[in-house]
Amino acid sequence: MLTDFPEISTATSAVIGDSLSDIEFGRLLGMLTVYIEGDPERRKPGADTARELADLSFSSLAEAVDGLHASLQTAGGRSRQGSIEA
Repeated sequence: MLTDFPEISTATSAVIGDSLSDIEFGRLLGMLTVYIEGDPERRKPGADTARELADLSFSSLAEAVDGLHASLQTAGGRSRQGSIEA
């Protein structure tokens, strides 16, 4: 899977998702993980665990993108897990 894309570095990548399997996948690869809360009535099983395991959590994809973008701007364009705050 990632071997098909050698230019992708897990150290500078993030997984954004709304399920436990999304967050587990990102953690397995050592990526920054971002959980999207979404509509409470449509949350998937394991949502509470996913939120707890994720590095960051946002209410929507748009909010996550804005938050990550703003963090990268303040970090001088560097994509580092420790530089991103929510």
